[in-house]
Amino acid sequence: MMTNRYFPLTEAAQLIWLGNFKLKLWGYLLILAITLAEQELVTNTNDAFNQLVNYTNALNTYSVAMTEYKHRLMEGKTGDALGTAPVPPVPPAIDPTVIVGLFPQLFALITNIKTRTNFTNDIGKTLGIIGSTVIIDWTHFFANLIGISLYNSIELSFVKKNI
Repeated sequence: MMTNRYFPLTEAAQLIWLGNFKLKLWGYLLILAITLAEQELVTNTNDAFNQLVNYTNALNTYSVAMTEYKHRLMEGKTGDALGTAPVPPVPPAIDPTVIVGLFPQLFALITNIKTRTNFTNDIGKTLGIIGSTVIIDWTHFFANLIGISLYNSIELSFVKKNI
């Protein structure tokens, strides 16, 4: 089986990819005939996703700090002062007019860009929209399953090999 993935799987890598795509796309606006609406889509996707990921990361950090604060209150050493509570992060000011479903729109734009007359593989690699080909040979992956029939049930054991 062959896959060709250009979009990263983790949010951290997606943030980097989107930033690079946005930055490098500006160098091909005329060559690829990128419209103002397409530029706005890429900017909105990058900015909104960046703000939300950073905010949710800050919320997670706050949640951990608040949990530690609560545990200190409930289980801390008697006589110690509790101290000041952690301060929650301020929500980002995301433009409320941004249209939802940014990733499907972005992927549709990328598919469209790949069909444009002046598009080349070199441009695609520069933009990060041509993935590296990965070939998976499934013949090396197998599972070992053993079943035992008991009086009123079946007991199964499963061992993964090379997975």
